[in-house]
Amino acid sequence: MPLSTCVLFRVVKVVVLTPRALAPVSRSIIEALKHRGVAVMKLSPARVALDLNNAEPDMVGKYFTAGEPRGAIVRGIGTSKTKKIYTRLGVLELFEDCGVYLLNSRRCLETATNKALTSYKLVKHGIPTPRTILCEGFKAATEAFKKLGGDVVLKPLFGSKGVGVMRLTDEGFASNIFYNLDRLDEVFYIQEFVEHGNYDIRAMVLGDEMICAMKRVNATDLAQPWKTNVAVGAHGEKIDIPSDLKEIAIKSAKAIGGEFMGVDIAETAEGPTVIEVNSVPGFTELQKTTSIDIAGALADYFLDKLKR
Repeated sequence: MPLSTCVLFRVVKVVVLTPRALAPVSRSIIEALKHRGVAVMKLSPARVALDLNNAEPDMVGKYFTAGEPRGAIVRGIGTSKTKKIYTRLGVLELFEDCGVYLLNSRRCLETATNKALTSYKLVKHGIPTPRTILCEGFKAATEAFKKLGGDVVLKPLFGSKGVGVMRLTDEGFASNIFYNLDRLDEVFYIQEFVEHGNYDIRAMVLGDEMICAMKRVNATDLAQPWKTNVAVGAHGEKIDIPSDLKEIAIKSAKAIGGEFMGVDIAETAEGPTVIEVNSVPGFTELQKTTSIDIAGALADYFLDKLKR
């Protein structure tokens, strides 16, 4: 890091908005910022309190140093409660209205948090992705199962790390699942299953570049070998991905409106297809496979954008 940059930001205070400040990725980002001479406030979304009658931009002034650029790295908004998700997305909008640069933006977080919006944006931008149906009700879900070929992946509309994701291949069993979830007033996000050899590629996009990638391989969960989330036992392997997949990753991140994004790409018999796009990507496993300092690259990018 050039000395001039460190001096420029020596007195700047930035925010890392995270529900888990002690998580490895959050810690690495905080340390990278501090190493660059920045004062960091760790702020939990649950601890944000805004006086809505206070004149903008003083509403968020207590979280930043007066007269300095305002910026926050968003490492999640937490919670499984829908009303809190939308409340905290609203808080991010208020931050932006008060001149705070967010990485990633509130609009990006809203799109990526909702898997249906993500799928729509990918399709709209001509990016290959599994055929997906969003619906409500037991009957509509059963029809979607049949329409998608009777081999589908049911995912929570809001969720991550593979939690609650299940593959359904039997119509009777699927109908039972849909019926019970419908009684719980759930909505259905149903994707056709695409065979991908029990691995996929996690590509990390920062700005206009794909800075690194890994192959995620599931070699431990024999009951669900198609799940490639590190959280459920997959491991990362070093990989050099071709230029066409790099382009897909960058295009996917831009379709969702993100600057720091994790893009999951499956290689199928029909070609590459984007499974998910993550606006709060973890990179603990990815860091093991690359010599690039991911947290440091993010900190440099963020501070460069903040001073503009």
